[in-house]
Amino acid sequence: MDYQKEIKKCKKHPLIDVNSPTLQKVDYHREDIYKILPNREPFLFIDKITGVDLGGRRIIKKKKISEDDPALKGHFPGNPVYPGVLQLEMIAEMFCCLFYFVTKNTYKADKNDPVRLVATRMHDCYLQHGIFPGDEVTIITKVLDLNELTYTGIGQ
Repeated sequence: MDYQKEIKKCKKHPLIDVNSPTLQKVDYHREDIYKILPNREPFLFIDKITGVDLGGRRIIKKKKISEDDPALKGHFPGNPVYPGVLQLEMIAEMFCCLFYFVTKNTYKADKNDPVRLVATRMHDCYLQHGIFPGDEVTIITKVLDLNELTYTGIGQ
């Protein structure tokens, strides 16, 4: 697969239209996410999963950046900006959730079987604008390649 081509497309267009007919609308909150991921507070950066597309191997989530988020206390006091490294963590966590749905071929988060993936490398990361207290962030991830040794994805 030509990953560079996918990255170029991703810079100009969303990975999925929220009105796509292949997108299954879901409403998973923390209790459901705990069944999928081993992460817990303060290192869980997913509040809600709103859509899963198994055929296109994509997922959408939302995260509200609260004004009292601990990450904002020391990241530019007086002008807080959500740290880019935590934005990347959001994408990595979403990819793990997507991996759960795709490998189990399900839209349900009903098994208490957390994913044990570790992100070992990130390529071509671009942060186009800041995220500030009160913002609601939408993250979309897509599987580009899955095999027995590696899993490659892209996120917005």
